[in-house]
Amino acid sequence: MAYWSRISQIHTCAIAWLVVVSAAQAADCTIFDTLDGFATTGTPPPEATCSTYRTQASTTGTSCFWSHPYRGAAVPHIAADLWQSLTICRPGQILPQDSQVNHPDSYDLREWAHGADNYALSVKDKAALNRTLIFLRFEPST
Repeated sequence: MAYWSRISQIHTCAIAWLVVVSAAQAADCTIFDTLDGFATTGTPPPEATCSTYRTQASTTGTSCFWSHPYRGAAVPHIAADLWQSLTICRPGQILPQDSQVNHPDSYDLREWAHGADNYALSVKDKAALNRTLIFLRFEPST
């Protein structure tokens, strides 16, 4: 019986590994490559509006956003897919949330560390604009 139990464990591990590998292969990392290079190329990810800014570490950060219908049903799914791709394409760890946000509309922020680089994904409902914006920010370490 121990033999079959061990075979079952190996089989389960192999399936789990295939799922992780398949997810990584399915993730489109192009958006993050384009975001990372925007400061030098000026080319934004598809359908995004981007700008650069000076970070606290005196590097050039990039902030891009995509505009969607106000509180559109697809927005949470788009943001979740983008977050999942980020965690696959840029392995790292989630950063603690800063709960001190002074923002009148709805706001959801998640931050991710990839080595010394930081990424942030936020969803902001802008009632005055009748739009929901998905922001993706990149702050390089050097």
